[in-house]
Amino acid sequence: MSSRLTVNLGLRWDLQTGPTERYNRMSGVDLEAKNAFGTQGAIAFPGVGGYSRNLWDTQYNNWAPRLGAAYQVTPSLVIRSGFGITYLPSNTGYFAGPTDYGTSMFSTGTLQQPYGPNPQGVPVGRFWDPTPLALAPGANPAAPINYGISEAKFDRHFKNGRAMQWNVFLEKTLAQQWFVSVGYSASKSKNLVNRNFPITSIQQIPASTLADWRSQYIQSNGVTNPATVQVPNPFQPTSGPPLGFSGILGASTLPRQNTLYPYPLLAGAGITWSRAWADYHSLQVRVSHAMTHGLQFDANYTWSKEIDNTDTVEDNQGFNSGGNGAVTNTAGNYDVTNLANNRHLGFSDMPHRLVVSALYNLPFGKGKDFDLRNSIANALLGGWQFGSVVTAQSGMPFSVRGANTNAAYGHPDSVPGVPLEVPKELQRWYNGATSVTLPDGRVITPQKNTFLKYYEGAFRGRTVTTPNGTVVPDVYWYGTVANTLNALRNPGRFNLDLSLHRDFRLSERFNLQIAADATNLLNNTQLNGTFDGNLGATNTARNTAKGLVPGMGNSDTFGTISINSFDPRQVVMSARLRF
Repeated sequence: MSSRLTVNLGLRWDLQTGPTERYNRMSGVDLEAKNAFGTQGAIAFPGVGGYSRNLWDTQYNNWAPRLGAAYQVTPSLVIRSGFGITYLPSNTGYFAGPTDYGTSMFSTGTLQQPYGPNPQGVPVGRFWDPTPLALAPGANPAAPINYGISEAKFDRHFKNGRAMQWNVFLEKTLAQQWFVSVGYSASKSKNLVNRNFPITSIQQIPASTLADWRSQYIQSNGVTNPATVQVPNPFQPTSGPPLGFSGILGASTLPRQNTLYPYPLLAGAGITWSRAWADYHSLQVRVSHAMTHGLQFDANYTWSKEIDNTDTVEDNQGFNSGGNGAVTNTAGNYDVTNLANNRHLGFSDMPHRLVVSALYNLPFGKGKDFDLRNSIANALLGGWQFGSVVTAQSGMPFSVRGANTNAAYGHPDSVPGVPLEVPKELQRWYNGATSVTLPDGRVITPQKNTFLKYYEGAFRGRTVTTPNGTVVPDVYWYGTVANTLNALRNPGRFNLDLSLHRDFRLSERFNLQIAADATNLLNNTQLNGTFDGNLGATNTARNTAKGLVPGMGNSDTFGTISINSFDPRQVVMSARLRF
């Protein structure tokens, strides 16, 4: 553009076809279509019923523009900025097992009779039975056996993940050797994966119906839950042989709640779809010193926040350890009817991270700043190189769960005004034999070799008192605690590594290097586990000895962490002969 302004433009087109199988032995889910039995939600077979051979439709509009610009304000000051869109690899990677691709319809198996209460059990089948095997129904949309299977299937309308990234940085050189960079970097991703997201949930039943059921539940003194009462199966014919649906759909009766789901024949199944998103914003600072006078230095600091509504699909596959302690995609843990309500701090959110690395050639020896003018002293003290890496970072969030018995939205309630941490005098390591009384009167005995930090009294489940005075868990309620809280985090980390190297030139051909490398030089404890965020089941009885009252979770381990840690100090001394 000019001698001071440089602009780079780019455009990329990505084509990712939906997965195919040689004989179309896969299946997905189409929530926009009706099935052969007249209800919403169909099993979609590639190459059948107008679908292409791909497991999901191929997108042809994945255009990815790129823009980069640099402007030289002064000879030592530059402004750089960039923007780009990237499409994520959606048709390979995370899922290696065939069941994630809906292959169960193509596998012959034994007749799935229940094991039964008899101690000897009920045989699955005998070799002399006329039909000992349940033959695979294959790609038959009208086969009842294909419905009622509890497995995850891909959304027929699955989309490729897209990441939009942008940044702007101010860069300055100081005294030629020093470089300073300060900038803002961010990304916004959409069409990310939620694996095995529940297709049906009690949240989908009208609130008026749930309110009526709740009244009936209370009037029955908590004995009868109208949602689970068995009613005639409306998906079976009123006369003649029953349809051979799988699971509970094949019975003559089924729970009442199943008759009111918007996708009733897909009850119990999950969908792997692309309706998740993630946002990342960061301030990034870098200070570096080029190798001069024996010193090379680089310091990087990031202040950031990551927010998403994704699950732990990457964690499950070993790609991203995250903060652990994540909730799973069960029907109660996420808001199924309004995905925006699942917005939370990501389990990989790390607000602060500082990494400092340095190399320094000690200034002793002939030709150095400090010539000791003694051949022996120069030989012993000269030529040594010192290296170090310092890492300091915040901990990542974990989730609170439990104390949510019978909840529609499976989170406990937050107790207003109650601190999230136990008093400082209780924050210590325990031996498994010491009982402590918490501020709410709860008496717990933390397990051996655990550290107590967070307070169970900040959270509660819901109970109701019935007409006969019995206290029972409430039903169909929505907990108020978010998936993650900024104040609930796993331990951060501070680590110092150090190295010392020296080369000895023995001859023209031979060189001897001796080295000492130390990791975790300070030998400080660096916990790598996660705090226990499980409150346990909702308590409904009073226990004076333990200080338990209705609504409390019954777990003694909430808010504790074990002794799992990164390695202690390790020093490796080595000698290497090069020739």
